Amino acid sequence: MGAEEVRAYEESRAKWEQNHSQLLRLSAEISQVAESLKDNPLRFMVSNVEGVSGSGLQLASNIVLDGDRWPTAKELLELTNDFREVTFSIRNTWAVLSDDEKGKVQTVDGAIF
Repeated sequence: MGAEEVRAYEESRAKWEQNHSQLLRLSAEISQVAESLKDNPLRFMVSNVEGVSGSGLQLASNIVLDGDRWPTAKELLELTNDFREVTFSIRNTWAVLSDDEKGKVQTVDGAIF
């Protein structure tokens, strides 16, 4: 055990945190769309969707979903698969650390156990 195992864990932790951050951002965007649709669908608009014209009704304070920024099902699948993979990686690299090494590295809530 030693520096190589700690480095592998730190790399896994950094990847997990980056992926988790992407999931949280995406979750917030999806939640905003869901809340907007639930609370006031008349103020909801979609833009940048090829072959579909936008709403002719323009209301103040519209919530606009930019179709160019909305993820595809394939992108969602890749992101969640990546998250599973990096979660297994961080758990595996944590498991090989000694107790002393575990005490010296930063842990990730929700990723280890």
